[in-house]
Amino acid sequence: MTYSFFADKLKIAERIYKKKGLKGIWFYAFRHIRVWMWSPLFLILSIFSSNSKDRFFDLISFTKDLYRTEDIRKIIKLMKNKGEARDLKDLDITKIKKSDRIFLLASGSTVNDLTPQDWEHIGKYDSIGFNHWLIHDFIPTYYFFEAIGGTYLDRHNEQERSSSFNIWLTWLKYREEAYAKVPFICDYKVWYDYTVDFKDLPEKFRDNLYLYAAHGFRATSVSFIKLVLLFCLYMDYFKLFNYNWIIKHRATINGLITFAMLAGYKEIIIIGADLKSKDYFWEVNPESYNSCPLPNKGEPEKHHSTYDVKISKKFHFCLPVDVFMDMLERFILRPYGVKLYIASRKSALYPRFPLYTGFKENQDINKIDQ
Repeated sequence: MTYSFFADKLKIAERIYKKKGLKGIWFYAFRHIRVWMWSPLFLILSIFSSNSKDRFFDLISFTKDLYRTEDIRKIIKLMKNKGEARDLKDLDITKIKKSDRIFLLASGSTVNDLTPQDWEHIGKYDSIGFNHWLIHDFIPTYYFFEAIGGTYLDRHNEQERSSSFNIWLTWLKYREEAYAKVPFICDYKVWYDYTVDFKDLPEKFRDNLYLYAAHGFRATSVSFIKLVLLFCLYMDYFKLFNYNWIIKHRATINGLITFAMLAGYKEIIIIGADLKSKDYFWEVNPESYNSCPLPNKGEPEKHHSTYDVKISKKFHFCLPVDVFMDMLERFILRPYGVKLYIASRKSALYPRFPLYTGFKENQDINKIDQ
């Protein structure tokens, strides 16, 4: 790096400081992230860490993810300028939102425990379905999707698709009319890894398509993630409708929680995030969902991979889904006055998070517990 490089940076910093003060300097540094920008964090963590090597890899992984997020957002901006797509920030939530309560619809087997009265109750409020939720008859307020079936599309050979993607596409076409007015929201950061367009999607979905790129906050250190979350809280990044701060650490459900908070919801209820098992609602009761082919059952495992400590760290360089969710609730949701609930006590997230008592069965359970 030359003298002129540092001189230019100092001039920029001086100009920002005069306008916005020290907080503006931090914001600029965060937006134009470099590994050395995070060196103070690394040094602080090294003092309290018995394994500074791990913290170094946390720093590298975290920074690479920030780079990639910014790169994908630039691509989304170019697509928007060409009229090929819309940014999630273009979605007017105020015209959609019915209340301050929202249900996040995961695909675990406890979905089948809900009664018709429960679904009637859910229908009075807003909801988010994602990925294979299309299989269920309940139509959510929003629909999110990303990489269905993992590497479902080889970028070097568009003819190669996994059965999971084809099944998802079949259900997509089957639900085209029912979902015609549902915002169709894609994490383009994941989608872009496998394809760059949406030509396979039915036209009605493309007409209502919105893109975003979620932060991954990739790191395996609780102390590192805690420091980053507290920094973001101090900088007030989680302002209303600031969808640049959707954080999808380890699992989609964490990204949906941050979206719900940024969209102004104050009560978030998680349905079907069982984690203790890999059984999905259509596997337990397949005769109720036979309108189209169903996804193949994966390898038998005792619990969901996002809940597995070793898999999360080794293959995804993340904390398990429940650990990050707990930190998200304590350091971000709670300060913003957002409450998080679990719909079933069969979930591994209970009793870490309170049981939602809007369903009659849960009201009865609470009476027994008392």
